[in-house]
Amino acid sequence: MGDRQKIFGPYYSVTGIRSDVSNVVITGSYKPPNTNQTGFVYVGPLADTGKGVICFPTPPASWGEIAASIFYGSNTAQFNPGIGPNNVRVVGTLGKTADFSKGSRKSLPVLAEPEDG
Repeated sequence: MGDRQKIFGPYYSVTGIRSDVSNVVITGSYKPPNTNQTGFVYVGPLADTGKGVICFPTPPASWGEIAASIFYGSNTAQFNPGIGPNNVRVVGTLGKTADFSKGSRKSLPVLAEPEDG
């Protein structure tokens, strides 16, 4: 199968993968011990993950305080041109409490994707 590259370290859980021409968008959550779960997005190539970016998007302040998040899907301009080129829309659950007993499913605003190169 060839050499494999590790993209994520410990405490990451992957819940969604979408390909967008030369890059992939991977969503999931990150939860080290004694912390709240936080949604993440990786955007970059699978072949050379050092060129990719992992980010932890923050919802707008108007949504109120968010204690925890998990992202499980993404959308890109390839599948929805209205998002605009080089952007990603992330779907997930945002919890008002760390255990998600109070929260809602939301679609985060458009996030800029890293430039190629």
